[in-house]
Amino acid sequence: MRRFLVLLLPALLAACISGQPYPTSTPLPQPINTPKVRAPQVGQQWVYNVRNVFNQELVDIVTERVVSVGPQVRIERSGLKAGPLPDEIQQPWVMFYRIRTGILLKSF
Repeated sequence: MRRFLVLLLPALLAACISGQPYPTSTPLPQPINTPKVRAPQVGQQWVYNVRNVFNQELVDIVTERVVSVGPQVRIERSGLKAGPLPDEIQQPWVMFYRIRTGILLKSF
C-alpha cells in the first residue's frame, strides 16, 4: 500500500499542476520612431564591474575603449586583473541597434 501511495503521489501532483491556466500577456505596439543615437566615436570608453553570479564577488574591472570607427568598429578591452583582453570588432548592422553595458550603439 505504501509503495502504491509513493507512486501515486507524484502523478496526483502533476495532474493538479497541469490544470493551471497559462498566464495571458498584453501585446505591446511597435515603437513608431526608432531612437536617434549618436555613432560611437574614437576615444569613447566605459568601465564596468565583472562579478561572480553566485556570490556577487568582484572578479575584475573591465575598461572598453573605441579605437577605430569605419567599416568596422574596433573596441579595445582590458581588465584590471586580467590585463589586455581580445578586441571586440563589430560589423556594420543595417537598421539595428545594440545595447552594450548601458550604452546604445547605432550601427553604420
